[in-house]
Amino acid sequence: MHIVVEPSDYVMRNIGDMAMLQAAVARMAEHWPDARIDVFTDDPEGLVRLAPRATPVSSKGRRIWLQDEGRETLGRIGRRLPIPPQDRLRFARPGVWFKVKQFMLRLRGDSVALTELEKFHSLVTRADLVIVTGMGGVTDAFSEFATGLLDTLALATHAGRYTAMIGQGFGPLEDPQLRALASAVLPRVDLIAVREERASVPLLLSLGVSRERIVVTGDDTLEPAYRIRTDHLGDEIGVNLRIADYAGVGTSIVPAVQTALGNVARHQGAELVPVPISRVPGEADLDSIRMLIGDTDTSAVEGSDRPEDAMRMVHRCRVVVTGSYHSAVFALASGVPAVGLAGSPYYEDKFKGLSDLFGDGCQTLMVDEPDLAGRLEQTTEQMFAHADELRPAILQATERQIGLGRAAFAQLAAGAEARAASHASRSITEHALT
Repeated sequence: MHIVVEPSDYVMRNIGDMAMLQAAVARMAEHWPDARIDVFTDDPEGLVRLAPRATPVSSKGRRIWLQDEGRETLGRIGRRLPIPPQDRLRFARPGVWFKVKQFMLRLRGDSVALTELEKFHSLVTRADLVIVTGMGGVTDAFSEFATGLLDTLALATHAGRYTAMIGQGFGPLEDPQLRALASAVLPRVDLIAVREERASVPLLLSLGVSRERIVVTGDDTLEPAYRIRTDHLGDEIGVNLRIADYAGVGTSIVPAVQTALGNVARHQGAELVPVPISRVPGEADLDSIRMLIGDTDTSAVEGSDRPEDAMRMVHRCRVVVTGSYHSAVFALASGVPAVGLAGSPYYEDKFKGLSDLFGDGCQTLMVDEPDLAGRLEQTTEQMFAHADELRPAILQATERQIGLGRAAFAQLAAGAEARAASHASRSITEHALT
């Protein structure tokens, strides 16, 4: 079995994305011990540390595939050629686009880029399975990334490869061009496993995806985090704050959050524990956490990039208050209640999707509504007080979602194996006829 993986994190700077990739590779390696698992990455050493069974593949060829070719490369002749819009050509006629790219690169004498392009094209069009691991990438907030991802899937589906997307969160998706591309590509994906039903399923249906191709599984990182859970709740309050444009959260909410958490911590005699996820410059969670709780000791998390370490941080907690989706997921998988702070439609979908799956164990607070400090203090106090009562239902919901995730992967594996057998049979028949 030859598998090609599209991850959401090429540079290994987001613990949540890394954990989803790690969980997916582990599941693939468990099912197919002899499989070759190629993963596009810009950090080959980091990838191998994270998932030793994965084979790093440079993403250069993918970037070259996505680069538009200016007509000026061909001079006056090129300007007269009836070439359709290049983004449309890439997903509608990838075979033609490949030949155009080859011709352009040969014309420029760029043999290195040509080699990378041909390697990328060969991997995607000959793989037994092209799989997109967990992410919330098909959304207006990351339109450039989403376009590239959908173009790669288009190439795979045109080549008849089995395609799957797992651990996905979709939307919001309002941009007309991105919606058009999504509606052209996603209905052809063989299986789409989403991590929440509230927003992703209606969106996919509106894009023309058949309900039979959609399964709801929860987040793929629930299983590894659940596996290392402890038997008892901790005594502290986990803290995370994602300050970023796509999160709709700025420094203006820091005083309110600081006041609320400080009051609860004093009342309960609890320590505030950092649970960072993103290490991306400009949105690193530790920077925003320090705004809330000062220069506390962060040595336990600062130098680590292992998902397991972040998962274990929540073991100290009785409740986690977070602006990062995966801090909440890791907490819930361990039976720890979570409060999600959402400031944008993107994060509202994430946290309210979790709330739907975990009920009272996960509360979502919109940061732009009145009296954030009062609402947050009250909610955190209640969840802290009732954490032991909430824990059994949280763990039961986690176990159910793990089962759904495993069932979806079994469905995916059966489909990929059947498609691979069909391709092999066709290849043998064609060889015999020649």
